[in-house]
Amino acid sequence: MRAFVISALSLSLSAVGLSACTTQPKPFQLAPETQKTVDSADALLSQAADTLTKCNQPGYKAVAEADIGLVRVEIGTIRSGLDTSDAQLQSLDANLKRLVGYVAQCEQADAAVQQHNATCVGDVHTGMTQSQVQTTMWCAPNHVKRTERADHVEEQWIYKPRYQKLAGITQPNGYLFFKDGILVEIQRIE
Repeated sequence: MRAFVISALSLSLSAVGLSACTTQPKPFQLAPETQKTVDSADALLSQAADTLTKCNQPGYKAVAEADIGLVRVEIGTIRSGLDTSDAQLQSLDANLKRLVGYVAQCEQADAAVQQHNATCVGDVHTGMTQSQVQTTMWCAPNHVKRTERADHVEEQWIYKPRYQKLAGITQPNGYLFFKDGILVEIQRIE
């Protein structure tokens, strides 16, 4: 019975020159300036996502991936016409800037890891000079305590991991003691 009523309605509409469900709604179109902004945001988002695939820092990567999802939703909201307000566009801009910042931090962290691992290799042993120690995984100390005595100079090099958040860096925690520039004692903190 229902199919009959729908068919009868279609017949009576076509008799009058109208058609049921044949008119397509016009697709939503953004203002040209907004369209340009969204297209630029989309391109920047793609570039950030591509760069992020090379990032080896889980902390930065997780935060940036969450922002990528947020920016994708904002772009979709604007493209669909649900919210094209200035506030939405400002929010998109702020979130893109934050995302680009996280991606840049990730790249900087990866570069720091590469530099550290390229220049700071191997372990220390007593008898090494200070310059030899700086080429090991101990590298440069966080702090130096220097004591000048009548017949010699003592230095205590203090190491606390400064790259704790970076994946891929092995950095010791402890103290190195030098007498007249020669390593005489190693204290490791596990």
